Amino acid sequence: MGVSAVLDWRASGSAWALAGALLYLSTIVLTVAYHVPLNNRLALLQPSEPGAEASWQRYLHDWTTANHFRAVLALASAVVLTVGTVMNIVDESEG
Repeated sequence: MGVSAVLDWRASGSAWALAGALLYLSTIVLTVAYHVPLNNRLALLQPSEPGAEASWQRYLHDWTTANHFRAVLALASAVVLTVGTVMNIVDESEG
């Protein structure tokens, strides 16, 4: 949708569609840049090691906070993409 928005920039919902696509892309970037490395570090944690419980608690807090942010980004993306799509449909119907 982002590419389509750029190619048809004059359409009324193009800016919304591009913004929504960028928001969606940000969820992927957050996953790859933050969640995956965090999960990889957790996989190396030995439960019997001293400090493992504290590491788990820190992981749980950090992962959950970032996951809530990722969910908000995804929801915002869906809303913004929907607005852009509706604007384009209305624009086309008015012709």
